[in-house]
Formats: sequence, C-alpha cells, structure tokens
Amino acid sequence: MQINRLRLVNFRQHECTELELGPGLTGIVGPNGVGKTTLLEAIAWVMYGMPAARGGRDSIRRRGAPPRSRVEVEMDFSLGRHHYRVVRGLHSAELY
Repeated sequence: MQINRLRLVNFRQHECTELELGPGLTGIVGPNGVGKTTLLEAIAWVMYGMPAARGGRDSIRRRGAPPRSRVEVEMDFSLGRHHYRVVRGLHSAELY
C-alpha cells in the first residue's frame, strides 16, 4: 500500500494539515510535541476507526476547536493499480 495524501482537520494538534507523499520511503522528523505520532494515529483512525492510543475518542478533537467543529481525516492511497480515498469523521466513514 502506498499512501499518497493525508489530510487532517481538527485532529489532535493539527488544525488543517495536508501531506503529499511520493513513492518510496518517507521519514517524519521533528521536535517533540509537533504531531509526528499523531500522523500515525490518524492513519490508524481513518483506516480502522481505532481511537487514539493516547486517550480515547474524546481526545481526538483539537484542543481549542469549537465544540461542534468538524473533525476529519482523509487519506488517498494506492493498492496495486487501484486508487482509493477514505474519509472518516467523528460520526461517519466513507470509502471512494
């Protein structure tokens, strides 16, 4: 599986983050607390609906976001010659 794009909206510390990933190996580096582990948690959540490893479902919404603001993770990926997009919000999940 090749992850091509990952977009997070109000997910943990990410207000609106979009990553475009190319083929090959991708490394994620940065100082503590900037959201590296959160990217991995977002992938697990969008694919499997697993709550965050550090806290439950209530900890997913970005601190400081309005209470009814949208929380969403969108991921485009390729598997063989097939291309997919999966979108998960707090109350829904879609596969395209």
